Amino acid sequence: MVALVYEPATSLTGGTVGKRLMRVEAISVWESRPLSMQELVVRAALIDLQIVLFPLAIRTAAWVLWAPARQGLADRLARSVVIQGRSPNAHKV
Repeated sequence: MVALVYEPATSLTGGTVGKRLMRVEAISVWESRPLSMQELVVRAALIDLQIVLFPLAIRTAAWVLWAPARQGLADRLARSVVIQGRSPNAHKV
């Protein structure tokens, strides 16, 4: 239960603890801007869907390993990509 709440809740504060420590953020593929709160929550829900439906996690692992953009299922469906470095407009903690 905690895992299903963790990702959406932390998306409201600018990302998970790991994302903040590693200084990475998800941005829009098409507009190269930080994702809006709504887009972050949708992306987080898609990540949680993989917890419930384990075969999706297997497929995502394959995508991440072999796709040139290293996008998982959540990134593809949310039209986002994770980049190194945080933008000045990244959500504040």
